[in-house]
Parts: sequence; structure tokens; C-alpha cells
Amino acid sequence: MDTGLGSSCQPHDESRALLDLALRASGAGHWSWDLGAHEGYWSDEVYRMFGEHPAPDGRLVSGDTFRKALHPEDLAPTQARFAAAWAERSDFVSEYRIRRPDGSLRWIRSRGRVLTDGAGRPRMVGVSLDVTAEKTQEARLRASEERFRAAIESSLDAVGIYSAVRDASGAIVDFRTDYVNAAACALGRMSGEAQIGRTLRDLYPAPRAARGIERYARVVETGEPLFKEALHYEDETDDPGTRLQRAYDVRVIRLDDGIMATWRDITDRVRSEQETRETKEMLEALIHNTAASIFVKDTSGRFLLANPRVQANFGLPLAEILGKTDHELVLPAIADAFRQNDLEVLRSERVLEREEEMVVDGKVHTFLALKFPLRDRHGKPYAVCGVATDITDRKRIEEALRESEERARARAQELEALMDATPAAIWIARDPHCHLITGSRTAYEMMRVPHEQTNISKTAAEGDAVPHARIFRDGHELRPEDLPIQRAARGEPTRDWEEEIVFDDGDRITVFGSAVPLRGPNGELRGSIGAFVDITAFKRAEAALQNERQRTEETLRAADRRKDEFLAMLSHELRNPLATIRNAVGVLRSTRSESTRVERLHAMIDRQSEQLARMVDDLLDVGRITQGKLILRKERLDLGTIVSRAVETSRPLIDAAEHSLSIKLPAGPVVLEGDLGRLSQVLSNLLNNAAKYTESRGLLQLSAEVGGDEVEIRVEDNGIGIAPDVLPYVFDLFMQSSRTLDRAQGGLGIGLTLVRTLVEMHGGKVSASSGGMGQGAEFTVRLPICHAAPAEELAAPTSEERELSSRSERRRVLIVDDNHDAAESLALMLGYLGHDTRVAHDGPSTIDIAAAFKPEVILLDIGLPGLDGYEVARRLRAQRETRAAILVALTGYGQEEDRKQARRAGFDHHLTKPVDHDRLISLLASRVTPVDVSA
Repeated sequence: MDTGLGSSCQPHDESRALLDLALRASGAGHWSWDLGAHEGYWSDEVYRMFGEHPAPDGRLVSGDTFRKALHPEDLAPTQARFAAAWAERSDFVSEYRIRRPDGSLRWIRSRGRVLTDGAGRPRMVGVSLDVTAEKTQEARLRASEERFRAAIESSLDAVGIYSAVRDASGAIVDFRTDYVNAAACALGRMSGEAQIGRTLRDLYPAPRAARGIERYARVVETGEPLFKEALHYEDETDDPGTRLQRAYDVRVIRLDDGIMATWRDITDRVRSEQETRETKEMLEALIHNTAASIFVKDTSGRFLLANPRVQANFGLPLAEILGKTDHELVLPAIADAFRQNDLEVLRSERVLEREEEMVVDGKVHTFLALKFPLRDRHGKPYAVCGVATDITDRKRIEEALRESEERARARAQELEALMDATPAAIWIARDPHCHLITGSRTAYEMMRVPHEQTNISKTAAEGDAVPHARIFRDGHELRPEDLPIQRAARGEPTRDWEEEIVFDDGDRITVFGSAVPLRGPNGELRGSIGAFVDITAFKRAEAALQNERQRTEETLRAADRRKDEFLAMLSHELRNPLATIRNAVGVLRSTRSESTRVERLHAMIDRQSEQLARMVDDLLDVGRITQGKLILRKERLDLGTIVSRAVETSRPLIDAAEHSLSIKLPAGPVVLEGDLGRLSQVLSNLLNNAAKYTESRGLLQLSAEVGGDEVEIRVEDNGIGIAPDVLPYVFDLFMQSSRTLDRAQGGLGIGLTLVRTLVEMHGGKVSASSGGMGQGAEFTVRLPICHAAPAEELAAPTSEERELSSRSERRRVLIVDDNHDAAESLALMLGYLGHDTRVAHDGPSTIDIAAAFKPEVILLDIGLPGLDGYEVARRLRAQRETRAAILVALTGYGQEEDRKQARRAGFDHHLTKPVDHDRLISLLASRVTPVDVSA
């Protein structure tokens, strides 16, 4: 058959035959077209496509035939493509519809190419194929897809299509969203545009996304679908311990290199199941753990359910109870009562509440049973459910309560009788506002109102019920709301309250008592109650007694003051003869007699005068302590210095008794902050005490040990000891244990009192211990230590130094004392030491003698007749001849205030009587500059 390609193309016959066969095999037809002639050639297959018969005479096809067959909607587009291909000499490609003569529509796909013959005339040749079946299939597929898409879009289930995201190794690391339907958008509360193209890691919390990717990757890799319930909790890790947020029924299948997932919101169902499960668990827990007996019996009376309490009551395991009746488990009489009540429930189909009795552990128990029918779906009772509570204890309590109420009524009657009989006035407020206050018979009599009045409240609703009486406290009239009963009703208890009631007739009484709130069962205020007694007579007696006590106290204070003044004056007056004796001893000691007997007498007088001086000092110290006038002059001191001073003071007494004294102190310095004189006095008193109460040739020991921030000083002896009944009082003033005649040198009983006072003033403590009589004694002093170096101390001059100083320089010394013996003895002693001395006995003569004698040192007594020592000192400082003299106050007054007053008067030094000769000698030997009185 002629292909119509034209001889001008000069194809080979074999190629043309193969082309024709290929076209026929594919069902395609070929054609050629001369655009200039508007006519062309169709193969038989093209004619069949268009439903036309080939022209028998081989005539060419005109353009009208083609145009008439084209579908009107496809004509213009097809002609435009054809013209474009012709003009551009490009390929013509088009799909179009044609209508056959029989009216049927066919889809044709044509492809052509422009060729030029040898004469240069262009023609288009091409092939056409009937693709109606293909188009029909595509249309059906599109319709199917549209129906599928519509079904998915309208589905109540969420649907999503996701493609796998792989890393360089090919492993799935995420899924990208390709499609989500409306339900998915609604459930995710996110539009499709916000999801498509984004990965699961972009859209969901990291822990949740990671778990999903792992599961979905397994679906893609294995092809096994995934069906599961996904539970999302408030915690991003989906911890079941947190509250359930959402629940989904998820189904995932593989789709190419990805997945298609559907999920449905089952939150309500899961929550309902959880609630049902929790309710069931709660009900089971309630049944198994309640103190009540819970059971279910069928219509025949056989047990279907019995909780642990029922099992405990029967004393049987559950297996031996289920399926049995009460008659098989308990006594017949009890079983009959149970069965009768069960049948009543089944018959009446109502709730029944009865008390039932049962023997439990050998004792009869009473139960309050609540029984009700269980119905099937037709409303017919099929079982009896019972809840029984053991009320045995409650019954006993109720019985006890009835008995208690009877006792309370009896008690109330007794209380009412007691209120009428008691001498105290009882007020009872019946409401929190105290609108109504009633009282006992005494209360009405106290307020001077008749019993018939009933209300005795000053805050009654209608006003003051007792206007004839006014209430005062501490001289001020009380407002009605501030009275004790009213305050207690507000929740403010008033105890030990004293007030005065003043009546219109001027009479007044004083009452004393207390008022407390009354509260209801829930703690709410409901009133108050108070009890008061008339103490007018007592107050009058108390006032009289107080006046008498004041007079007695004033008398005692005056006597005590006179005693203190007497002790002070006695001590002061004793100092003058003591000073004379000490001066005389000093003179005798300076004579250095060759008789050992005389020297022993000198030593005796010296020791006894020293002992007497200490007793005088102790008396003065006691007076200062009782008057609070004892003052410490603190400085940093080394413990060794204190011990040396104390031992030096006590050495004569220790040596006289031929005692052995051992001293053991810490190797390094121990620094204390205190008054050197007073701390030395403490240890000296303890050493003296040990020496006095130890037999001759006894053993005394003084030791010290540092522990922490304090030093512990012990003074021990092997003397007569302390009786146990005396030991707690050894530090009391004037306290002395009983002594034998050989203890006649004991003191006044004030030494240990001074020890305790001085130690406590230094922030320390002192204690005493003894094994009893004949067991010796131990005194322990604890004092705080400091960590700074002690101030340098001028050591007392040794005997050699004293001898040298006494001879080193001769001084002019004026001695002024109204006690002639004291002045003469001191002048005599200083004269023996080589000093030039003068004596004066009063103020005026002192000034005259001093002007003529021009002394370098003036020892001036304070208590002079005429002019006292202070005034004399001021006048001496004022006159030219004595302006530069060293003034030394010589007095029996040694308080800090006395020293300050001496300094203000112009004194350079202050010595107390009897004068310490060593210190005086050291003072005269030193070159101390006098005070600058011109400043």
C-alpha cells in the first residue's frame, strides 16, 4: 500500500515496508499534509480512526474533512499547534477529540514533522494513534482518585502520607509530610500548609518524634504494618505517671519509600476505660479494706461474695464461704434471723436496715446491717447485697454516754448546790456578748441585787443591769466591755484579777478572782465563767501588815547601815594603832638586835600585826562588797607573778606551822586579765586557810593546769578536812566549821566569801571538795586566760635592794598624822633609815612646818582635824616652798573613789594604813616626779 509519503522522499522499498508493518502493529496510522494546498494523504488506519472510508479513487483528503471531525473545543488549540510547528519547522504534537459520523467521540494523539522535497516544497508527515481506551482509563483513574481523595478528606480518621528521609548511609532518620487530610489538621490543630514539607522532628517534641520515627522506619524496612494505641501524656516523654493528654488508635502501612498512617482520637474511650478501671480498683479496694462486712447472697441464701471482714467474722477462708448458706456457717438461731431479713429484702424489694447479732471470737457482737436487692436487666431481684458495720463498741459507748449524762445531770445539781453554798461569787455569761449574766447566791449578794433580778450584766441588751455599782482597777474606772467576764467571753482569759467595786452609797469592796472562756463542742465561744472572792478584809490587814513590814525593814536597814558604818569605822580606827605597831616593829627590825630571843619576839609581833592587818582589810572588803563599792584595777598579769605575791604574803603563816608547800605551775607563761592585788588575795586566803586548818608539819600543794580557755588552780592540804554538812556553805559570809582549841588562830569567817566574790568578779568560778573530817580539803579556782603578753610589773624590792635603796639617798620627809604615836613611830623608823624627818599633827601646823622645812616628800593623813588632808594638799600645792614636793596620801580609806579624789587634790601616791614598809621604802628610794599641778 502506498504510504503517501511521496516519491520525492525516495525511500527504500524495504524501509518503507518495515515502517508500514510497524505502524500497523502499533495500531497507528500515518499521514502527510500539504499546507499550501490544504490537502493531504491518510492511511487506511487514519480513515478507520475517523470512522471514514478511504476514497476509492485515491483522492487526497481536504482540510475541511479534518476540521469537521475535530471537537469544537479542540479545533482552535489543534490548529494553533499545527501552525506553530509549520512556522517554526518544529515537531507537531497534539491530543484532540474527534466526532465520528456515527456520533461517537474518540481521542487521537498525533505527532508530525516538517520535511522538504527535492524542489524545496515543505510537507508535514506524521502518525496518529487512537488513545480513546487510554484516555478512558485515565479518566476512570482520575475519577477513582478523586473519589478516594474525597473519601480521605471527608474521613473522620486522620490520614497522612510521609516519605522517608535517609542519611548518607541510607538509614531512615526522619519522615517528611507529603499529605495530611482535614481530620489530621483538626487533630493536630495545624493547617496542612504548616505540615506539608516538614519532618516529624519539626512538628513534634523530640522524645515523641524519636519514638515514632523508630517504629515507622521498621514498617518501611520490614513491610510489616503497625497497629497500636499511642498515649500522649502531659510529660513530653509520655510518662504514664503524668495526666493523660490525648490517646490515638494508630495504623501504619508501607507506601513506596514511605508510609501512610491513619489515626483516630480515642481519648474519651481510653479515659473512660481508665476511669472504669480505676473505679473498679477503688471499689475492690473499698470492699477488701473497709472495716465493714460486705457480702452478696443469691435468692437461695448462698454466698456469692464475701470481703475479708466477712471472712474474719466467720473465721474461715473465702473458699469455705462461697456457695454456702448462713445455716452452714453459724448457729441456727443467728442464721434464721439473717435469712428472715434477706427474704424481707427480696419480698419488699426495698432497702432494709436492722441490727443483727453474731458470735465473733467467742463473743456476741452487734452489727448494723444495711441490705438491698440487686436486680437483673429485667428489674427482677436476683441477689441480696449487704453492708454490716460492727457497732458493738458504739453500743457500749452509747450506754456509757447515757450513764455519763445521768452523772452529768447529778453533777449539775451538785454544782448548783455548791454554787449556792460556796463563799465565792460565781458569774456565768450565757452568750459571747454577755447580754445575760447569772450568778451564785454570793454573786447576787456581792452586787447587792435581789435574786429575782436574774441578770447582773453591765452589758445587758437593755443596758446596765447594775447601775448602782461602778468597777475600778488601779484607780481607773473600767468600761463594761473591759470587765473580766466580758473579756473572757471574747476569748481573753483573765487570771488573778483584782478590782474594786464602788457603790452609790460610797461603800466599796475589793474582789479577787479569775474568768475563763466557755466554748462549744467545736471550740466556738459561747460565754464565760468567773469566780471572785471578797478580799476587802484581807486587803485592809495586808495594808496594815505592809506598813508594819516597811517600818521593820527600815529599822533593819538602819541597823545594817549602822553595822556597816561601825565595821568601816572600826577597821579605819584599827588602822591607826596597827600603823603604830607596824612602825615600831619596823624600827625594832632596823636595830638588828643580837639576841635571838628578841629577834623571835620581833618576828612574832610582825606576824601577828600582819595577821591583824589582813583581818582589818577583810572587814573593809566585806563592807565594800555588801555596799557594791568593790572595784577592780585590771591589767594583764602572768600567773607566776600572782602566785609569787600570794606565797610571799602567806609564807610567814606557812613557815610558822612548819608546813611543806609544793608549787607546780605550767612551763610557759599563763596570762590573765585581772587585779594583781585581788587575785593574789584570793590565793593567799586559800593558802592561809589551808595552813590554819592543817596540823603542824602538814603538806600543802598549789598547782595550776591550763585547759582550753581557762586555767585551773588547785590549793590542797592534808588537814582536818570539811564535814559533809558544812561543805555546801563554806563560801557563806561568817561561816566557820567547828574548831578545836588549837585552831584558835582561825579568822572571822569572811576569807572564803571574799575568795568567791573576787573570783566571780574576774569571770571565774571556785569550788571546794573534801573526803570528810580528817581527809584534807581541796579548793579549785577556774579563771579565764587571755592570749596577750602580760604588762611588765615592778617587782618588790628584795631585802638587799631595800638595804641599798635605804642608804642610796637621804630625803627630807614631813609626816602628818593626828595620831601622835603613829606619826612618831613612822618618823623614828624613817630616821633609822637615814632620812631627815619632821612631824605635824594638824592641817594649819603642817602648812607652816612645810614652808620652813621644805620637805621633798610629805606623808599626809587625810582625816586631820581642822583642815582635812585634801584641803591641806591643795594649799601645799599652792605655796611656792612645797609646790614640787611629792605628796603621798596616808589613809585608812582605800577605795577607787578615794584614790581619784586624792589625785584631784594633788597627791602623787596613795597608801593605805597600816603602811607597807617595803613599798614605802621603795617609794622613797625612787625618783618619782610629782604631779604637774599647774596643768
